Amino acid sequence: AATARAARVPTAVAGVLLVVAAGASFTAMHTTIKFVAGTVHPFEIAFFRNLFGFAVMVPYLISAGRAALYTRRPGLHAVRGAFNGISMLCWFYALSLIPVADATALSLSGPLFVVLGAILFMGEPGSFRRWSGIALGFAGALVIIRPGFIDPSLGVMLVLVSSAAVAVSKLIAKVLLRTETTASVVAWVTCIMMAAAAVPTVFVWTTPTLLEFALLALIGTLGTIAHLLLTRAYKIADVTVAEAVLFTHLLWAALFGFVVFGHFPDAWTWVGGGLIVAASTWIVGRDRRATGQRAATTPWRGRRVARG
Repeated sequence: AATARAARVPTAVAGVLLVVAAGASFTAMHTTIKFVAGTVHPFEIAFFRNLFGFAVMVPYLISAGRAALYTRRPGLHAVRGAFNGISMLCWFYALSLIPVADATALSLSGPLFVVLGAILFMGEPGSFRRWSGIALGFAGALVIIRPGFIDPSLGVMLVLVSSAAVAVSKLIAKVLLRTETTASVVAWVTCIMMAAAAVPTVFVWTTPTLLEFALLALIGTLGTIAHLLLTRAYKIADVTVAEAVLFTHLLWAALFGFVVFGHFPDAWTWVGGGLIVAASTWIVGRDRRATGQRAATTPWRGRRVARG
């Protein structure tokens, strides 16, 4: 009986748990990136992140056979890969310039771009709650940036570009997951991003030391695990519900940044991050209630997360 009850996890709860686990993996990866970026160029890190990330997936792809890579929409995969590539290169470069917690706090604006895109391009309702939440969230981003009081750095601008690009990628992923497998979505974007990162890497290449090579492998492993967890979360939960929980990233980033680099977010970063959290909570409030009415309890083991 206990096993049966454990096997039945509310859909929203299952999605939240997956996103929290993905957040821990992402933050560990970002901290490692900043550490390695002191000696290895961010573009080269991006290349190895995808190379090792794909290597992690190889055993599963072999066992799954051709079905794992089969796609009906190669063009859409390519578009998503391009946006993801832009986002990754900007993000990795930003991490080499500004503290992890500051970059993470600004990246919290990502869900706002997702909601905005969902309203404008995916036909989701644009209620007062959503529009006011978007406005509040971007006000929080301005608090962090503080234009007029400090000069926005290149790192800050790169984070915002990265957030907008990855929002487009997430919306495309939601469309792809209607017909594609989770493995297919992750494998295709990894291959495309690896090819895209290889081009600039040629011009900044330095041969990694043994330690750097091990850390680059760790980055790729953590990134792939995080993306698999997050992709599964989007499969079983509404986009806005899943995005809200990503705000745990700031807590992880503050902890990792302080322990590893001695960095701790200033008051403005916490205030701005808090405003963005409040904005997302305001937006998601009604969506979570709607989700509860639409899909009550879903068997965790029985729910098909991916085909094949």
